Amino acid sequence: DRHHPLQAGATLALARFPGDPHARRLMAAGSDDTNRFPDPWDRATLAAAVDRKDKAVALLAPLLEPGSEPQWRSSQVVRQLKALGAPAAVPVLERTARDPRWRLAAEAYLALHELDPESHALSTNQQEFLQQAGRGAKAAQDYFTQRQQRFAALEHKELKGFVRQMLQSTE
Repeated sequence: DRHHPLQAGATLALARFPGDPHARRLMAAGSDDTNRFPDPWDRATLAAAVDRKDKAVALLAPLLEPGSEPQWRSSQVVRQLKALGAPAAVPVLERTARDPRWRLAAEAYLALHELDPESHALSTNQQEFLQQAGRGAKAAQDYFTQRQQRFAALEHKELKGFVRQMLQSTE
């Protein structure tokens, strides 16, 4: 049965074999098949496996709209866009960097730095701030003191815009 869930799972597993001509044909067809693959993430996985990166970006972009996905899934989308390395991902990540969800915006800034360093370069201070600010965990007071000292040592002028954005976050 062409619509059996096992067949869809088997087709997705083919993404590990992008060089096989038969697998490529099945994956290319699957990237357009909304009946067998209703999740855009799955169709994007198939599109990326057959080097249809712009299509993969177009399928992933709506998953970053506020309220469309849980935060963990949106973070996966940002990581996938970075991994694709497609120029089409840059405008999507630029929009995401302005997102009111701080952690997601921070991930987008870092992804842009890697994908397009000429236009989106970050200083070492900015990278450290984006990687650490807004993350919390239960830890001893010494850890928090050291963390605050590390933040205090960063160049404040470089971080002003990020701090403003983080403070207005909806998270």
